[in-house]
Amino acid sequence: YDLADGAALQVANSFLQRLGTGVFHVGIEVYGWEWSYGYTPGKFGTGVFVNQPKAFRAGFRQSISLGRTKLTRKEVQRIMVKLRHDWQGQHYDALGHNCGHFCEAVVTELDVEPIPTWVRNLAEAGMVIRGVYDEVQRAGHLVEAAVAVAVRKMGSPASIEL
Repeated sequence: YDLADGAALQVANSFLQRLGTGVFHVGIEVYGWEWSYGYTPGKFGTGVFVNQPKAFRAGFRQSISLGRTKLTRKEVQRIMVKLRHDWQGQHYDALGHNCGHFCEAVVTELDVEPIPTWVRNLAEAGMVIRGVYDEVQRAGHLVEAAVAVAVRKMGSPASIEL
């Protein structure tokens, strides 16, 4: 699925997909149901949801076969009960803990092919950028702290603005 319904994102995703990436919502279809994950407000509640295949939103893009699981319907149900417990909606993060990560966990449990890298690599790139930003921000705080310590050792007033 395109992450949001709208012509602009559909056009952008068509272009981005040619470059090997895009902004997508992902679900896994198994035994006639499509499973996915998203944000839910509040302190408690699963973010895992299920619906009829290809019916979640209007921006359906494509299906990709990942093979067939050797697990029975009952075994898959048990896995999904566990995943519903583990994947709480308040832990959703658009870059670091999203529907693509959930689907990777599902395909691992089902012992089928992994989801294609292009489905998630824009979120992964976002995580790298976020990590760099966080490191720069931490370094800025360290520099500020080092300056404050140096100023105190010199006997100057402690309040300094950078």
